[in-house]
Amino acid sequence: MLLRKINLTNFFAVLLIGGLGLGIVSNVIFPKNPKLSYLVLAVAALLWFIKPYFKRFADRLSPRTMKWAFVGSMGAILVIQLLILHFLPATVYHDPYRVLNQAELLSRGHLDWTRSIYFYRSPNNVPLAILMSYWIKLFALVHISTFVAVHLLSLLLLDGFIALIISLVRQFTTRNGSALATMVFFVFSSFAYTYYLQVFYSDLPILLTLALVFYTLAHWPHMTTLKKTLMGVAIFLAVMLGQIVKPNLIVLAVAIVIVGIWLFIRQRSQFVKLLVPFILMLGGFAASVPVTHAMETADHFSVSTKYQIPTMHWIEMGYNPNSYGRINGADVKKLDALPTKAARQSYLNKALPARLKKLGIFGIVKQWGVKLGILLNVGNVQSAYTGGFIQAPASYQKVEAPIKTMSSALMRASIILLYVEVLFSSVALIRRQASMPNTAFVLALVTAVGYLAFHTLMWETESRYGQALMPMLFLLSTIDRPAIKSLTPKTTRFRVFNTVAFLFVVAAAYVTSPLYLIDHSQLVTGQLSQLSIQYRAKLTAVAPHKDLTQEIKLNHAATHLIVSTAPKTHLTGQLTNLSTHHAYQLTAGPKSLLIHRVLAKGKYLIKISNNTAATQKLQVSKMYDYKLAPYPIKLNQRLHPTWSLIYQAGRTVKI
Repeated sequence: MLLRKINLTNFFAVLLIGGLGLGIVSNVIFPKNPKLSYLVLAVAALLWFIKPYFKRFADRLSPRTMKWAFVGSMGAILVIQLLILHFLPATVYHDPYRVLNQAELLSRGHLDWTRSIYFYRSPNNVPLAILMSYWIKLFALVHISTFVAVHLLSLLLLDGFIALIISLVRQFTTRNGSALATMVFFVFSSFAYTYYLQVFYSDLPILLTLALVFYTLAHWPHMTTLKKTLMGVAIFLAVMLGQIVKPNLIVLAVAIVIVGIWLFIRQRSQFVKLLVPFILMLGGFAASVPVTHAMETADHFSVSTKYQIPTMHWIEMGYNPNSYGRINGADVKKLDALPTKAARQSYLNKALPARLKKLGIFGIVKQWGVKLGILLNVGNVQSAYTGGFIQAPASYQKVEAPIKTMSSALMRASIILLYVEVLFSSVALIRRQASMPNTAFVLALVTAVGYLAFHTLMWETESRYGQALMPMLFLLSTIDRPAIKSLTPKTTRFRVFNTVAFLFVVAAAYVTSPLYLIDHSQLVTGQLSQLSIQYRAKLTAVAPHKDLTQEIKLNHAATHLIVSTAPKTHLTGQLTNLSTHHAYQLTAGPKSLLIHRVLAKGKYLIKISNNTAATQKLQVSKMYDYKLAPYPIKLNQRLHPTWSLIYQAGRTVKI
């Protein structure tokens, strides 16, 4: 039989090697900045150089010391996270804010989905908003704010994920080096302190779900009946909820079926041992459908074909070379202009084949390579859905750009080394120099390749989506394999010489490059959360000859301020320094009021005035309890602490 002759691990290992090879190149090159690439190479070289010394140090540590290192790492991560949330809260925009806004609305008993058409366009995020509303409502009962409730949820899921990954690595490595390196990665990289901490969205639950699944499968044969019962319930619920909030988790279901069939044919005893968790997980996928329907019915959401986007739209965007397979604004606008879902589907039935034909075989393969590179790149992941810090202290703003640059370089270099470790493990598997410790590793390999294939061949892609591979990659990195002799210098002197020579070449390239290492706009203060005019968000009225005001504070000098209004609105704006009382007139743009000039640090008052005889409207972000900005809006002689204008004051940083 053909299935008996095919080596499953070799087949998927080859595919993973190809993907990780592109991922390594992508993380060196992108985002395009030669100086930053040189910095990434230098950091990666230094980490590679100290690796054997670090391992020797770690191997001398006792099990008790490693246990305390784990406790200390988790404690340090938590302390840093709390400090960041207190002093450096970020302004969150796009999809996560729309979900949060709706969740708080639902938690207050307002079952209204018409504040914008966003959820009719993206109904896949409806269950996430409903589940979040349950969590917020629970904490509201004991008078705990939405801000605390949401960030507590992020902390529980994020730190739970980190603890599971460290535990997995500790369990399956014969030496302490990998476990201690994993702890160091989470403590010192930006992973635990940026996107996943500041923004609650569907990516984080998926990370925890996958980590829990592989942790359970890896330990299942050795569990007691009680533990199997508890963990069985846990993975059933985790998979069900994970599929509800992130439908691409279905990749795991396909992987389970593939591995299950393989085990049934090749290793019947292993199939029997893992039959129960496999059935429970597939049951979780099946249960997600009626549970989702029940949740949406209970919260009065119904799909609108007037606004709904066909699934094929995301496939079409995945083959748009202009946006490299990511979400494309032009594609979105084309569908927006069509009146019904049927009309959009009819358009896509012709547009997708036409796009594929125009690309040709070479263009399609090139698109796959580009999408794969984006998927495995971590250069911008940690700033996803955040516009910067709402009002960072002056002392931090002075060093913010170098800190972000170094943390980005460290993250990219660390991920490159993780990819290298998994790549070497995959090579060892093919050469039969290593073997899978248990079936959890086989499933991890198949699932990792499944995610790569799904977002490369079918769906649109984003760097965030590639983060789902982390649980699988950390697990696969623990495969015990012999050292590669060609990469292991015979003497320390030779190793030092190689590293110094490489760093010298990188330093020379860095110094001779005419470009800046850092050249971008940095937020001084801002509030960017909004439901968006593109989703027909309801606007706030300003009566004739009335004003709307809001204070802002600049902890560092800024060079520009932009306040969003709305298209075709007739409003004037004024910015007043509350210390000097000097007033600056804001210039009206198509959808904003703005000023470009040096603004000294201090407190300012933004005043939006309607000097016409007709009511004018503008964008105002509104919450019930969650404070979006440090200072309230004043409208019609009333203060609204949880309302805010959409504004950003920034400066250009060049180093």
